[in-house]
Amino acid sequence: MDTDGIASAVRRALSEHVAPSIIKDLLVFQETDADGENILRFQVVIDKSGPDLTADKVFRATGIVRGALVALNDTRFPLLTFPSSDEIPEAAA
Repeated sequence: MDTDGIASAVRRALSEHVAPSIIKDLLVFQETDADGENILRFQVVIDKSGPDLTADKVFRATGIVRGALVALNDTRFPLLTFPSSDEIPEAAA
């Protein structure tokens, strides 16, 4: 599946999970880790105008993304970061 399809599925799953916080953008990067394994790196940009994410929601997010990927028959491991919208210039626009 292409990164747009992956981003759409992951965004749906995470939007429910992080509510009432708001996902402003979700960027997907196909990469290879230090061990040579294919991974997916996600930058989940949270809208700074909404509430902050709780530690529990950040902690459980990888499992939510793994579930969305398994539903797509994608076995790559997700690596997530949660920059705020003011940390990513293209997302702040």
